[in-house]
Amino acid sequence: HLNLQTYYRNMLYDQNWGVRMNGLYRTLHFRLSFLVPDIEQFLKKEKVISKEEYLLMLRILSFYNQNLFLAHFYKPIYPFKEFEYKILLSYLDKSYIDTFIKSFDTLSPHLQLSLLDYLNLNSKMDTSYINFYENLLSHHEKEIRIRVLKAISHLGMISSVALYKSF
Repeated sequence: HLNLQTYYRNMLYDQNWGVRMNGLYRTLHFRLSFLVPDIEQFLKKEKVISKEEYLLMLRILSFYNQNLFLAHFYKPIYPFKEFEYKILLSYLDKSYIDTFIKSFDTLSPHLQLSLLDYLNLNSKMDTSYINFYENLLSHHEKEIRIRVLKAISHLGMISSVALYKSF
């Protein structure tokens, strides 16, 4: 058992990017929790790592250290694109998603759009989001209004026709 721990730990510190990535993927898929302190150290020291390694490390942390995960989620070392935010959102508990909904206006533009797409794809027809969506119909950003309309159409219900006449 100790030999495998040493083997996987050595993978994380290898000079070869591919070996490090394989070590991170194995950590994620096999839930190798003994490597989490090493990953936390990488992130706390902000050691130079690739964006791909960084995203994998955050996915691993989402299972073991939500606080450090969220700290990097809000202030990432690398700027995230929408699809990267969507991947990370899928690893969060619903309580965090609800927190993002409540503080929607304070989120970065990429995170706002990603959250709307994530909710649209993963809400499983949850009608509790209708008020959130309808409040965003008057948002100043056109892309947000478009994604909200898309999400509402996915839900298949509205609270009042009057809200939609301008569209």
